[in-house]
Amino acid sequence: MKTSQIFFALLMLGFSNLSAQDKWYVAVTMSAQMTVAGYDGLFSKIGAAGLTNSFSEYHAAGPGVAGGFLGFTTFSSQAQLEARLSALKPIMGASVNPVPYEVYKVIAGKNAALRTDKTIIAYFDVKGMSEAQYDQIIAGLEKAGQLDNPARMYHVSYKTPEGIKVLDVWSDADAFAAAGQTLVPIIISTGVTPPQPMIYAAHAIRVPSQADRNLDVVHSDYAAFGRGDVPTILASLTEDCNWSHVGNPAIIPFAGTFIGHAGVGRFFENVGKSIQITQFEPGNFRATDHSVTCTVKISGTIPATGKTYSNSVEQTFTFDASGKVKTWATTGDVSGLEAAFMK
Repeated sequence: MKTSQIFFALLMLGFSNLSAQDKWYVAVTMSAQMTVAGYDGLFSKIGAAGLTNSFSEYHAAGPGVAGGFLGFTTFSSQAQLEARLSALKPIMGASVNPVPYEVYKVIAGKNAALRTDKTIIAYFDVKGMSEAQYDQIIAGLEKAGQLDNPARMYHVSYKTPEGIKVLDVWSDADAFAAAGQTLVPIIISTGVTPPQPMIYAAHAIRVPSQADRNLDVVHSDYAAFGRGDVPTILASLTEDCNWSHVGNPAIIPFAGTFIGHAGVGRFFENVGKSIQITQFEPGNFRATDHSVTCTVKISGTIPATGKTYSNSVEQTFTFDASGKVKTWATTGDVSGLEAAFMK
């Protein structure tokens, strides 16, 4: 497996304060071989699949001032992390199963998504630091009015067998150095030797938008459809969801409009009884804050007639304010599907 692929698979694992009990996770990787061009090429592949920011909370990456490349991604749950890995496997073509760290604290600033050419990532490996000492440092920063420093865009800490590691994203090196005038004495007061940070230029910062969250739902629903998990799909819908499929209901058993969870359940029951799908490939995802549309290539066999069919349709999901699917519609030319149903 190529170094760039290993880096990418590891990387993609990677306004409030969150403690370890919230069960956030972070995946971090450092590579001596990765380049900015290689990183951009990998994200180009992921972007083509509509997965750039899917199933994650925050991502930052860039080259080191002294060489190397660092990237990290945070996740708000183990389920989110596992969904990211599952989504990436078909694209990467190999299975990599890194063990992510449980996050101790996350502090997301108001400008977490803002990146300029001066933005940096500071990585601290504080060997021997205890949780109590880390908490004292956080308390000291809060007392000094520096915990919510607007120049610090993102902070995540995590425990390792050797101590505690910290990743900070700062607006620029000068702001980071200025903050150090307050931070270093606080660290020393806890009995910890201030570590020498490794500095990286923040080449990319990725924070999911509402459109990305909508894509997460769509990808999750398609994955559930692939494994026959209708309950997961129903859980993503509003109670009165309007679900429609183009075609003549007198010919295609699952054509027409189905309302609510019971109606959508009947739709999938009709699909399962009437066709055997051999190809189902969604792509060309177009997402907004309110909807996701994609093109789906579908092929299959009609057991009742023995005929096969293949067609390309558009599927559109629309979302309510809570992020649940309120309508779903399949549109396009299904004349080949209707012909396959006719004896």
